[in-house]
Amino acid sequence: MRLPFGLCVSVPLRSWDPRRVEAVSRRPGIVALEVRLDLGRARSIPARWDGPLPVVATCRPVREGGAFEGPEEERLELLAAAAGHGARWIDLEADSRVPTSLARVPTILSRHEVEGPSRVVEGLARWTSVVRSRLVPPVAVKWVVRGDDAESLRTLREWIALNPADALGCDWILFGAGPSTGVASRVLSLSLGGRWAYVALDEGSRTAPGQPTLDRFLADFGPPSPEPPRALYGVTGRDVSSSASPAMHNAWLRARGAGLYLPVSQDRWDLSWAAEAGFAGLNVTIPFKEHAAAVGDADGEARAIGAANLLAAVSSGGPWRASNTDATGRTRVHGLWRARVGEGDAALVLG
Repeated sequence: MRLPFGLCVSVPLRSWDPRRVEAVSRRPGIVALEVRLDLGRARSIPARWDGPLPVVATCRPVREGGAFEGPEEERLELLAAAAGHGARWIDLEADSRVPTSLARVPTILSRHEVEGPSRVVEGLARWTSVVRSRLVPPVAVKWVVRGDDAESLRTLREWIALNPADALGCDWILFGAGPSTGVASRVLSLSLGGRWAYVALDEGSRTAPGQPTLDRFLADFGPPSPEPPRALYGVTGRDVSSSASPAMHNAWLRARGAGLYLPVSQDRWDLSWAAEAGFAGLNVTIPFKEHAAAVGDADGEARAIGAANLLAAVSSGGPWRASNTDATGRTRVHGLWRARVGEGDAALVLG
């Protein structure tokens, strides 16, 4: 039994509201709800979940970044109760034992890296061993990796190259998580074989660092598609998680079926991830514009200023041609401004 393809909306137990859930079910691309039992005011299960969307019940322990601090027996009893109340799946950590009460419940096995780099080959081998050790195979494995967006994209590409679905014999979910990380890998994984991307119900209901809200995801990327994008573009900087560029560029790209535009935050300047993924172009913002001007062939403005805000790949994944459209835009606007206002008038620059 495969997972349905699309978005899974995470809902803390404390935010559970049947009316809101019903409204969410009518949004495009939503295929499931995750109820986070560890994020509730009380350790109890509400009435049966028999709404229009299937539910996956999660009770994440502190050891994997969750909030549940009680005994393991109590945590497993909560998950068993959730299954009895109508949850279609349970999310169970890969290192957890499976009690008799959960032995036949469809399971998503999960692992959340809380520190250190993610080693993909070793990770897949470990996952394969865990899957084969289960009496009832899971419907999917979920691996949340650490690192900035650039590192997460590299991990995703290495994972894809190993044909994980064939090795595991089940579906998979993989993305990065961090304060300014998580969107790029969530979006791209859906186009490369992943089954779910997790999104928050709203701003106050995030269940993981870097998790986009449902509204923001749909505004920036539209309903998810399993088809690989024709081309990849993006914006990169120290923290581009709040950039308006994905919404603007993806609206244009979707209308033409021309590709996908991703926000890629990175802690240090590096373009190897873009080359590996075959990006065709990048907008560059602070603090990396000076670095961008030193990459490959720079135009006159970029050389004169010593900074570039646009990189276009000469061929897939580079080499790169660097440009500075900031200067061009400012010059053109200044010319229009001088033609319409008089000396001494004020101007306001937004951005």
